[in-house]
Amino acid sequence: MSTLFLLAPKSKNNPSSHQKDFDTIFNTGVGPDYGISHGQITRIFVGMRIILFDRDLQRQASGTIVRYTATTKAGNGVQRYDVEVSNFRLKKYTNPPRVNRFGVAII
Repeated sequence: MSTLFLLAPKSKNNPSSHQKDFDTIFNTGVGPDYGISHGQITRIFVGMRIILFDRDLQRQASGTIVRYTATTKAGNGVQRYDVEVSNFRLKKYTNPPRVNRFGVAII
């Protein structure tokens, strides 16, 4: 079964941007405005396992997708989505795979 990986680096957190840090996403259960391509969104489903991570601070959590909602489009036309997650649990950091420029990977 596939897993969705979302990068949430504190070093890139900027209140004026779409990016949010690990703690904010972990505490709210919402990964806001992740750019997810059409090819990726067709592989994402409710109940899918998700790994949220911050490579800089070596933090990681896992949970389950409960909903994903289209928001705006990125400058290059890629649709952005809010990804809602339940049952987030902190896990031991395992050096997750590389992600695309939007901080997303499906493995």
